Amino acid sequence: MTRTAFVVSTGRTGTLFLAEYFQNNYDHVIALHEPFPSYVTAWCANAYLAGALPKWALTASYHLERDHILRRITPQTRLYLDATWWLSSFLDVLDRLADDPVIFHVVRDPREFVRSAHNKGSHSGWKRLVNMTVPYTYPPVRRVSGSRRVSSVGKSAAKWVLINQYIADHAKRYPHYHLIKFEDIFGEGNTGLRCMCDVLNLPYLESGEVSPSEKLNPGRQKKMDRWQQWPAEHCRELHEITAPLMQEYGYGLESEWLEKTHPSR
Repeated sequence: MTRTAFVVSTGRTGTLFLAEYFQNNYDHVIALHEPFPSYVTAWCANAYLAGALPKWALTASYHLERDHILRRITPQTRLYLDATWWLSSFLDVLDRLADDPVIFHVVRDPREFVRSAHNKGSHSGWKRLVNMTVPYTYPPVRRVSGSRRVSSVGKSAAKWVLINQYIADHAKRYPHYHLIKFEDIFGEGNTGLRCMCDVLNLPYLESGEVSPSEKLNPGRQKKMDRWQQWPAEHCRELHEITAPLMQEYGYGLESEWLEKTHPSR
């Protein structure tokens, strides 16, 4: 029987690497990252979060874009893994798309998520223009930020909260839900990746066609440094929006960060 796994997150969480790792290192595995065409499911995901789309439209959009891929699954296929971040919004229907699916929720330090998103161009050029002019091309972050005026840092921070909180509220009803930290996938020992392999009954491979040391899909625009070099106002804006969820996940506890965000302490 083919096992199905979904990797859900905010994006910028190593989903391309995960798809490439499982696709290229194991036999009888189909692992995909945002397979083309993906714009329909992305749009439907954001529209559903905004309350503008019914559940049946989610399942219909998924089959519309994935049926040509699902037809590749044979009795010999051991695993089908879909690493597409906006499937986070599909958590209400993923059990309609696959029997007893495995859910991997990958969470990343919001400060690094914001930096990576900016360096990938999410808030500049044509992406910024599309997000500002085309409805439902960006998640409904005003549910988090409210009526306050936010910078691009605040907008990304609100997305981090919106998506991770939505996953946390909806995914734990799945018996095979697993929270994995981005830093554990790529950090020393690759404990997060090892955990994923254990759950999927696959041997962990430290070297292969795709190894954990490889960096895929990095942000190349260098628009933003690490948070230690941020101005204090960016630190305070992100902290105001993401706390306490970021601290619940174990981020933002450094004394240097607390000094930047609470200078009077």
